Amino acid sequence: MTAITVVVALGLLAWAAVIIRVSFLPPEARSHWRLARWHRFRWHRLARNLGLAYQDKHLGGLDSRRKPRVVYPRARFRADAHGWTVRMRLIPGVGRAEFEKNAEHLANAWRCHRVGVTQPRPGRLLVRAMRRDPLSGSLPSTVLPAFDGYHVTLGMDEWGQLRRATLANLSGSVIGGNPGQGKTVLATSLAVQLAPSPAVQLYVLDGKGGGDWAPWQDRAIGYAGDDLEAAAAVLGEVHDRMRSRLATVQSVLGTRNAWRRGPSPSWPLLWVVVDECHAYLDLDSAKAAGREAEQRVRECRALLGQLLRKGRSVLVHATLIAQKATGTSIPTDLRDLAGLRCCFGVATIEAGVAVLGEDLRRYDSLSPTTLQGETYAGVATVRLATGADPYTRLRVPDVTEDQADDVAAGTARFREPFRVCVACVGERPHRNDRYSGAVCLRCRGELTDPDPAAPFLVAA
Repeated sequence: MTAITVVVALGLLAWAAVIIRVSFLPPEARSHWRLARWHRFRWHRLARNLGLAYQDKHLGGLDSRRKPRVVYPRARFRADAHGWTVRMRLIPGVGRAEFEKNAEHLANAWRCHRVGVTQPRPGRLLVRAMRRDPLSGSLPSTVLPAFDGYHVTLGMDEWGQLRRATLANLSGSVIGGNPGQGKTVLATSLAVQLAPSPAVQLYVLDGKGGGDWAPWQDRAIGYAGDDLEAAAAVLGEVHDRMRSRLATVQSVLGTRNAWRRGPSPSWPLLWVVVDECHAYLDLDSAKAAGREAEQRVRECRALLGQLLRKGRSVLVHATLIAQKATGTSIPTDLRDLAGLRCCFGVATIEAGVAVLGEDLRRYDSLSPTTLQGETYAGVATVRLATGADPYTRLRVPDVTEDQADDVAAGTARFREPFRVCVACVGERPHRNDRYSGAVCLRCRGELTDPDPAAPFLVAA
């Protein structure tokens, strides 16, 4: 009688513990709790069928009458607002690659929209069954903080965490993806963060010839549309300024790496945006257009290459945006110099690899080829480490055109004043002639203010 009482009491305590645990779950997670427990009950069967479990042949080897036991990855299911999360303890021979290969089968068995696989540390996996994809909603632009001189906010990951990236010691970034998937939205959100800082100066090459970046002309020091000659001139301005900085960074800042001091109004970050790169870097199309166009494209390639190779230590950062970041749109020697890479939805794995690198082939659950349709417009796979994973999925902030236009107009006062060259004033003012003392960087002529009453900020 006593034994029966003890068993009943333990059973009641177990049920009480379950009720208490469920009561503390958020309301959205409670709806997934029953399914999570059901699939936990069926986990061993599913693991055997998918080849994620095997018989331990070493046990029972000395005694043939003893049946070898089956070894399973230990799984702990926990319901959340979007489905459930399974914390896996891996076993020898079954690792991240095996779960990635079976991600689609797990999603079918669990009747969920998608299965995400991440590895927080060696020997552990987080397998997430998403019956409602956390990246399917929108992310308001109110989450964007002010630029602190080093970091920019890229978006929100699948776990609801805002993810930032540092620009320190990075000379370039690449944004790729199919049309309408969010490339310009991400670039605009970066501009909205950087433009309100007087420690940032902007150069824009808009390969579309206007539209998205036209409102930023008053904020940008240099602006060019799809005119190759104008684009080469703007890149030449940045290149001349970079060379001047490289020659004076030690004497002005007391260090050879300006990131140790960070951007300031007297030594600002020079952010170069190159949208629709193929308009300036596609050599095959330029050859068909004529000798002069080919020469301009080669000039743009050479100047951008110099910025990416040498601009890191003097606060020069170039962002290259392309629909298909293959060697035609962005030369591979330039693309590989970019430390920050983002890829929105693409049609083929080769297009994703062109942006993110060959390692992407090992992470099927993070491939941008699955980011198709309007639901995933604004969602990107980013080369941003999460635990042991080199990639992360993010939803970028939804910055509207009106918001971007307001920021562009409201920050135009931060554009640096400039001097023009006396010898060249009859032609076209050299916007690269500022910050070089009293001598033009191109023709060595004397510099003067275009408006004698306008102040001139002497800077590097």
